[in-house]
Amino acid sequence: MAVSRYRSRGYDFDITNSTSFDQKYIHNRATFESTDKIVDEIFNTYVTRQYNREPYFTEYCDGKQVTCRGLKQWGTVDLANSGMNALEIIRYYYGDDIQINETNNIASVNSSYPGSPLRRGATGNNVRIIQAQLNRISDNYPAIGKMTVDGIFGPAMEDRVKNFQRIFNLTADGVVGKSTWYKISFIYVAVKKLAELTSEGEAIQDGAYPGRPVRQGDRGLNVTIVQYYLSLAAEYVPTVSQVALDGVFGSGTRTQVINFQRYYNLTADGVVGPATWEKMYRLFLSVRDGVDNPAQTPPQSATYPGSPLRPGSTGANVSRVQNWLNDISAVYTQIPTLNVDGRYGPATQSAVIVFQQLNRLSADGVVGPQTWNRLYAVWQDLVADGLI
Repeated sequence: MAVSRYRSRGYDFDITNSTSFDQKYIHNRATFESTDKIVDEIFNTYVTRQYNREPYFTEYCDGKQVTCRGLKQWGTVDLANSGMNALEIIRYYYGDDIQINETNNIASVNSSYPGSPLRRGATGNNVRIIQAQLNRISDNYPAIGKMTVDGIFGPAMEDRVKNFQRIFNLTADGVVGKSTWYKISFIYVAVKKLAELTSEGEAIQDGAYPGRPVRQGDRGLNVTIVQYYLSLAAEYVPTVSQVALDGVFGSGTRTQVINFQRYYNLTADGVVGPATWEKMYRLFLSVRDGVDNPAQTPPQSATYPGSPLRPGSTGANVSRVQNWLNDISAVYTQIPTLNVDGRYGPATQSAVIVFQQLNRLSADGVVGPQTWNRLYAVWQDLVADGLI
């Protein structure tokens, strides 16, 4: 929000350095050691509202020469003397749902514009951001119209962009160039009042990738979102277990991220990059929209894993075979149902043999390329026919 505050209005700077609008900064000015120490300790902390993603706009003033609705600097002295700690003081001024988060993503201020225009045919997270923002803006400007937030820049989105451009006196070419990008950003901030104390907030459900990988050692809201997605996945993905929603990316969270990645044939590095975030968000959308068996949506690739699965094998590919067999057994009842545990034991071997016999394959109880491909093909056909 702050990155685009002035550029979205046509200015060529990011901060005014005027105390009427922003914090004053004097380069190379002398500072006090005690103040420096405090700054070092809190530099990577920021305030949010519970379940919101964006930093909260903590309006403040001195409380004597200038008054405001937010924090009063002189008022904090009295509150501190009464025994309140920092969080209690912040909640006194901004509400009980305020929380303090940390980030390890310390970087210079960069432009939010992706660097090249978005037009019909574009895909990805930047497209999804514009779709979500235009949908929200259309609540206030209905002539824009709604669209599906799917990250695909199609004809419907092009029409909505043109409608926005006409309303705000931009060239109505349906292309999101720099001027349109920043205008959308400015209007979105305005209608959601993100720069005010009455901010609607950016909800977790918005689904936008945070811009950097979330990994072990991280803390804060993005970690909480990942933990929320994992806890949701645990209800549907047999290899994923519940995690605590504590905003701390520890070894337990990393283990469940790896389990999730293995199940969906993603790089199992325990780091939530764009692909893993997208898959988690897609599962969340499936659950939210009431899709039956959301975790059973075919993965991006059902490619044979490269080596046969046999008694003693373990892992996500074994779980996948067990899931396929269980689904298929709803139609081909000769196949026994299995406990999906990722372990290739005697029960799994027996179920594989029955499947092989039904499909006139070599009934050796080993899932080689032919059995793997036949399992997947039968499963796909049953899904397509609505039988499972």
